Amino acid sequence: MTAMPADLLTRALDAPGEPPLRPLPPVVAELLRSLSAPPRLAAHPRAVHDVAAINI
Repeated sequence: MTAMPADLLTRALDAPGEPPLRPLPPVVAELLRSLSAPPRLAAHPRAVHDVAAINI
């Protein structure tokens, strides 16, 4: 069974990941969901957000 694009987007935005990533701000996550953004597009700002938060 293959995952549906919405499932992959939810995973990109909400899954803890390994190593665990901080979630995006809710307004950003909602924007990506409302646009049905590709999962890779959602995963990138989440990774950048996590790294930026570590280095502040």
